Amino acid sequence: MLTPFFSDGSDAGVYWVGFSDSFSDQGIVLEEWLEKGGDLQKEFDSVIPCNSHSQLAWVRVRDVAEAPLSTGVVDFAGCSWLPGATQEKMAAADADMNKFLDQVGITARVYRWYPMQGNPADGLDFYQARWHDSLAVKGSDNDLYVRNGGVQLENKLYDPIMKCFGGPSALYTAVGGSE
Repeated sequence: MLTPFFSDGSDAGVYWVGFSDSFSDQGIVLEEWLEKGGDLQKEFDSVIPCNSHSQLAWVRVRDVAEAPLSTGVVDFAGCSWLPGATQEKMAAADADMNKFLDQVGITARVYRWYPMQGNPADGLDFYQARWHDSLAVKGSDNDLYVRNGGVQLENKLYDPIMKCFGGPSALYTAVGGSE
């Protein structure tokens, strides 16, 4: 569950974000929800109505943790590819950035979420999500990033291939889930 913390005026009070290891697994869970989740959905809607449902494909860019903690903060940015960008150029930039993050001791986890069904046609190609285990860790990671030239390196690596705009931050709490 993501509760908006730093926000760009989004009208949602809470975002329920589920992850699946594959689209096959997701399909199984969605079918089970359709068959058995009606009463539980009514309970959710009585507290916080949910008027949207969308699907995104996520790609791991960096994850140094065995598993995420049960709480933390995630920063979002909306990004678009620039002409001439390729997945190969992005992978090379990511490898260089991850090497830098390792060298300076930054623990943030980074993912890209690619819009699929149910998403607005707002021109974004993907969302970049940077997860931190706490606000204190986020602050420490940001200090390390800025003081060690992370902004300059980011500009050098990514400005030729993508343009990102900072978005909201949200506090997260892990709830539910099963194996």
